[in-house]
Amino acid sequence: MIKVSMDRAAVTLTKGRMWALAASAGIALYGVSLGGFGLGWIWRSSRIAELQYTMTGLHRQAFRDGKAAADQWLAVETYNHIADLTKCRVTVVDGRRRCDTSIWLDPAL
Repeated sequence: MIKVSMDRAAVTLTKGRMWALAASAGIALYGVSLGGFGLGWIWRSSRIAELQYTMTGLHRQAFRDGKAAADQWLAVETYNHIADLTKCRVTVVDGRRRCDTSIWLDPAL
C-alpha cells in the first residue's frame, strides 16, 4: 500500500513538473514571438521614416523651381527606369561623377 501511494505521488509530481515545463516553454515562446513582432515593427517604422525623409527631399527638390520643373521631374521619373542608373558607366568630368545613360523626357512612341 505504501509503495502504491509513493508511485502515485511520483506520477503526480512528474505530471506537475511536465505541466510546469510546458507552461514555461509556452511563456518563453510567447515572449520571443512578441519580441520578434516588436523588433519587426521598429524596423518597419524606421524604414518608413527613412523613405518619408527621402520622398520629402525629392518633393522639395522637384517643386523648388515651380510647377513646370516639377512636371519635368515627373516626366523623368515616369519615362525612365531609375533602376538602370545603378548599371550605368560612371565617368569623372572635372572632379564630378557622371552617369552615361539616356534620360527620356517623352514617352516611348
